[in-house]
Amino acid sequence: MTKLKYVTEEGIIELSSADNIWLNQSRYDTGDFSNLWDEDEKKKYIKPFELNIDLSGLNLEANDKIPKAKRPQTDKENIKKLFKKLKNIKAFPATSEGLWVWLTHFHFHEYVKWRYPCDNLPRHPRPTGKKRLPLKESKENDTYLSHIRNHWFLKDAQGMKRDNGISRLFWSGLICEKYVNESNILNFDEILDAIFTTQDIRNSIIDRSEMSSHSSLILPILEMIHKRNISNKKIGETPFRALMREANQINGAVISEMNKSDLDSRISILEKKHLT
Repeated sequence: MTKLKYVTEEGIIELSSADNIWLNQSRYDTGDFSNLWDEDEKKKYIKPFELNIDLSGLNLEANDKIPKAKRPQTDKENIKKLFKKLKNIKAFPATSEGLWVWLTHFHFHEYVKWRYPCDNLPRHPRPTGKKRLPLKESKENDTYLSHIRNHWFLKDAQGMKRDNGISRLFWSGLICEKYVNESNILNFDEILDAIFTTQDIRNSIIDRSEMSSHSSLILPILEMIHKRNISNKKIGETPFRALMREANQINGAVISEMNKSDLDSRISILEKKHLT
């Protein structure tokens, strides 16, 4: 039985320092952190949550036969798997960096390495003393460090929904669940399918907190996408972005004065204008 744990703040500080990321390059390349800390260090840096959630049997898809460019397409099924297990965790664990750092480094490390590979990212030996790297090499090192910190750690609240290799799956599921609770038309799978029709649609809805918070506006958009998907009507990225730009102009004060019929009609107009 595998219960939820977390990395302490002291452990996160140590792991996420530039020196230690550099020291652990081979671990991030291979996804193998089994010998990162000895038993005393594990007791010091890894603590259990008092939660009755068992991760046993939960395996995220990480098939090496899938080309890197197509790996984002696996997000949808992995969200379903992860959210089914974690949907009942409380607010504190869900917003705790320690939980997601433990999951990326010690439970789903193979998946994170597969989904966000770094073995081919260029990097250069760090200079000592007063020596400096050439600008190009310095920028490549900075890109490598940012890649590790974005996908294996949490840099901010936005990174929790967008960047961390595991938390982004959970929070996508949580947002879908929120829409399900406010919709009497679409179920969880239909909402998830609509959001993940393309990565651009997903980014427009999940990553933009101001937009995603307006469920009454998002739901008619998701219903429109769902209907188009059923009818095999494609949604181009450029036309959809234009639609979303206009939808964004409907601010909170206006939305509060519009009923569902008004919003459905408004989205229908935007669909005809941009997507047909």
